[in-house]
Amino acid sequence: MSVESVLAGIEGLTDDERAAILAESAAADNMQWQILCVLKEISGHLKVGSDTTTEDALELSKL
Repeated sequence: MSVESVLAGIEGLTDDERAAILAESAAADNMQWQILCVLKEISGHLKVGSDTTTEDALELSKL
């Protein structure tokens, strides 16, 4: 699963926000930093305790 597909499944992100997150992630020099960049940016959009949040976090951890 790609960063793009995880971001596509998160409600409330605008196209501009998705593009900015992808750009910041791509600028990171390794996958761990890319994941941290994405998590930092999407943390405000995740709903604690929802199934979607858990699923998204698991998918990001597989990258």
